[in-house]
Amino acid sequence: MGNNNGVFDWTPERIWTETYRSFTLITEYSGGKEQRNKVRPGHRIFNLEFRRDESIGEEIWDFYVDRDGAFASFDFEHPDADEEDDPIKVRFLDDDLDREYFAGTDCNTGHTITVRLKELLGEDD
Repeated sequence: MGNNNGVFDWTPERIWTETYRSFTLITEYSGGKEQRNKVRPGHRIFNLEFRRDESIGEEIWDFYVDRDGAFASFDFEHPDADEEDDPIKVRFLDDDLDREYFAGTDCNTGHTITVRLKELLGEDD
């Protein structure tokens, strides 16, 4: 795995969650009636947590820096995707990235990094 092909294809070692964010405008009227309008298509948010050795942590960090944080879009291989599934076009959701350094008892060192990715739809590219 790695980012030589410009695809975020690291598999989270610990935790990952997927959230669907919908955009619905709800107008409430007297008498309890509501009107609902879809403002724009919904999208998914991916929260990925990695606890990896130092070299993988550096690769993920460099991938983020190379895209100038939340600026540039890229392809993401979903952890549950089949081989024939197309990558998902995403962008980092946050304009900052933190990494936590750890040292194991067996002298292994590494990083804990959590990234949030926003699925891009046609108008977001």
